[in-house]
Amino acid sequence: MKVISDCLDKLSKALSRQHYFTIIIKLPDIRFCYTGFLPEIYQKHHRTRAKMPAPSPLTIATQSVQRLVKEDSYYRKELAQQTERVKKIEEDLKASPESTDENAAYMLKQEQKAIEETRAVFAPLRERIVEAIQRLEEQIATAESESAPADEVTKAKEALTLGRGLEPAVA
Repeated sequence: MKVISDCLDKLSKALSRQHYFTIIIKLPDIRFCYTGFLPEIYQKHHRTRAKMPAPSPLTIATQSVQRLVKEDSYYRKELAQQTERVKKIEEDLKASPESTDENAAYMLKQEQKAIEETRAVFAPLRERIVEAIQRLEEQIATAESESAPADEVTKAKEALTLGRGLEPAVA
């Protein structure tokens, strides 16, 4: 037992003094626990995690416009799909009003309600896009005066073109 203790003391003196480790030795008749310090190599490995730099205000404004444009396109696709479903249900009702189930009229009403709700999204979304475009224009002006990276400014101008090129809000 004394030999193990002496070896562990020498080991702990050789190791860095910042992080602890524990060694537990279990033998049939002996149980030994020792607490010491972690090696410096282990500490360096865990300290060198790469951190990403925070995005610039120009990047944030660019991504905001891109996200809102993407959201607008998704709502437009959803509206087109809902309109197709309503047309299909209406055609089925006109083709054979007797053979359809009672639920078809209810389904038609629900789909029309969903279309109205989707259309209601476009006005506030358009306002948010306009606000995001204004912020992006301000950030582009600031970035150009401060000589920001050219690739960021290029991406921002592309996003600005996308935002301005949107179709008008669906009524």
